[in-house]
Amino acid sequence: MEQKIYFDVEKISVMKVRGEKLMDYEFFPERPSKQTYIFFGLIPFGRAEYLPARWSMDGGSSCYTSDQTIRGYSFYRIDETAKKVYNRAQVIVHLGYKETVSRTFDTTDEAIEWANDVIKTSGKTLELIVDK
Repeated sequence: MEQKIYFDVEKISVMKVRGEKLMDYEFFPERPSKQTYIFFGLIPFGRAEYLPARWSMDGGSSCYTSDQTIRGYSFYRIDETAKKVYNRAQVIVHLGYKETVSRTFDTTDEAIEWANDVIKTSGKTLELIVDK
């Protein structure tokens, strides 16, 4: 479900842009399994046919399937050709003391462009800060 948020550009006090950031995820392609299951620590039985493709931040110890976990998060972007995971760029707009509105983008350039458009429509003189 799409959520729409309307805000008064006259109330903008601070605007931050967090650029996209390369994460430490490593890609492990699908491969045949060499694991044999052990029953009560004594009797070997069965065999997993294959290990699915997965992403891991610690060399493969705790693995995350790319489709179910990584793609399920809206704040990650996957570069399929380079097999890298990025945090999406984010614009955070502060409207006074407590209220904030944020929006995510695929690239830092898109986030900066949107932030500049909002600044132009607000009529205020704001300095754009980009966290890298």
